[in-house]
Amino acid sequence: MENEYNKKSKGVVLRNVTKIFPSLDGKGEFKAVDDISLDIQDGELVTLLGPSGCGKTTTLRMISGFEYPTSGDIFFGEKNVANIPPNKRNISMVFQSYALFPHMSVAENIAYGLQVKRLSREEVHQRTYKVIEMMQLNGMENRFPNQLSGGQQQRVALARAIVIEPQVLLFDEPLSNLDAKLRITMRDELRDLQQRLKITSLYVTHDQSEAMAVADKIVIMRAGIIEQCGTPQEIYEYPKNQFVANFIGHANFIDGKIVSWNDGGATAEIMGKPYHFSSPGSERLPIGSECVVTFHPESAVITDSKEGMPGKVVKATYYGSEMDYEIVLKDESKIAVKISNPQNTKRYAVGDEVALELNTNCVRILEKEKKTGGI
Repeated sequence: MENEYNKKSKGVVLRNVTKIFPSLDGKGEFKAVDDISLDIQDGELVTLLGPSGCGKTTTLRMISGFEYPTSGDIFFGEKNVANIPPNKRNISMVFQSYALFPHMSVAENIAYGLQVKRLSREEVHQRTYKVIEMMQLNGMENRFPNQLSGGQQQRVALARAIVIEPQVLLFDEPLSNLDAKLRITMRDELRDLQQRLKITSLYVTHDQSEAMAVADKIVIMRAGIIEQCGTPQEIYEYPKNQFVANFIGHANFIDGKIVSWNDGGATAEIMGKPYHFSSPGSERLPIGSECVVTFHPESAVITDSKEGMPGKVVKATYYGSEMDYEIVLKDESKIAVKISNPQNTKRYAVGDEVALELNTNCVRILEKEKKTGGI
């Protein structure tokens, strides 16, 4: 079966895709997706990530054929499928609700797509039970969906999706109905299966950690456009703007002003004092322009040094393997700090006057964005 997937998968390409819907009052329209282009390589799993209303589900529905783009092209390999119905696209979709037939057994649910294709009884049986074994559903063939746990139902839904050997596999928030521990187990199994079968896949989620765990590439969307596309490491370590930095993981922001740039990085004035950051990958903003210094909680250290940024501990939470602090700086910026293995570090209490020092290699200097009504 793995060889069959490798032969059929040819990647997905979106070119200048726009989707316009009429507004709810019927007097206008809005762009759910605004002129996006995206390349999903053969055998790659790409995750669409963004807040509600950003266009990720509409994009998924256009790739599946449940919505047609207002303009633009969608290619499966060399074939433009933008206006082809779902049943002609050779895709499979795994839904949040599993969408299993309650009156059918596990084996019947999995075999359904093969029977629709009018394959021989022998081939249907052979492929169905091969997938049952692959998904570790042995012994459950005759059970009905209401006799299965949530994780088992998700395995059946995934088995039904892959048994037809689709060219493209689509996931619409597939793990959101599972409890936290089972979600981690299932996402690891799903990722392992996708890598073994090399099915070209698109995965929609609102869960940042889930996106980081399963994706070859992450696409961050906002208001119908793509803000950034890259590997999980690129997105996390080199965000292009405040929105991306704040959406993937927890990010801290400190206002500053660019003083100078050199080969060693940038000097920014923060609370009236210059600080130098190596800041690899940062765009060189004009001297004198306002900026934000952004970094993740694990890239900061709390000290008693007078060289750091002065502040006060307003929250301290002990988790055993880590200690989480919230520090308020003199300019009232609230900074989250995460300290690993607190047994070997000095601990601070709420109310302590402290200083904040940053790992300058992990700092990014970004253009300051205008505040809006929310993300």
